[in-house]
This record gives sequence, structure tokens and C-alpha cells, in this order.
Amino acid sequence: MDNNKIYLASNLKYLRTLNGKTQEEVATICNKKNTTISNWEKGIREPDAIDLSIISSFFNVPIDDLMLRDLRIQNSNEQKQTMKFGDVEVTLSKNGEITDEDMLEIQQFLLQEKIKNKENNNNH
Repeated sequence: MDNNKIYLASNLKYLRTLNGKTQEEVATICNKKNTTISNWEKGIREPDAIDLSIISSFFNVPIDDLMLRDLRIQNSNEQKQTMKFGDVEVTLSKNGEITDEDMLEIQQFLLQEKIKNKENNNNH
């Protein structure tokens, strides 16, 4: 089997599950039957150029990446940045965003530090 077929099939399934989509949902978008999507994901059949374009747009992934890269490996190897605020460690995503949960931990830490500094200033 051609490597492009291997990547395409595994990438279709990976992107669909990563985005929480069912085969039925992808089938609806491409105006195909569920069995067609299943066959694409198994590498039995391949989408035509129009379907590739639809899938590429839907998952916001270039067609070349769909066919020529193993997106599962690419995403697992992404660099993440870790920042430390006192006892709080925050891991930034690849685009540098901080989650709401991380922001709450940072705010709590900063509030505790502010209280400590205020207490220290009152004791002197």
C-alpha cells in the first residue's frame, strides 16, 4: 500500500475523532454514505479531489498535510512551553494560550502572594 494512502486513511480517522465528529457527520458534509467514510478511513477507497477539498476545509488542514504527513505524530511531538509562578506550573499550548483553569491558579497564587506581602509589611 502506498504511504500516501496510509497517511490519508489514518489522518481522516484521527482528525474526525480529534474533533469529536462521527462518520455520519463527515458523510453528511461530503454528501456520502457512512460506509464510504469507513472505507476511506480503512484505506479501501480514497476521496476524490472535491471531497479532499471539503475535508481539508472542514478540518482546516491543507490537502498536502492530509496526504503526506502523519498528523498523529506531528501533534504528539508539538513543543509545549511551561511557565512557573511560584508553586504554580502552567503549560502553554503551541499557540501560547493559557487555559481558564491555569489562569485561575495564577490568580489564586498572586492573591496569596499579595496577602503575604501585605502581612509582611504590617509586621515591620
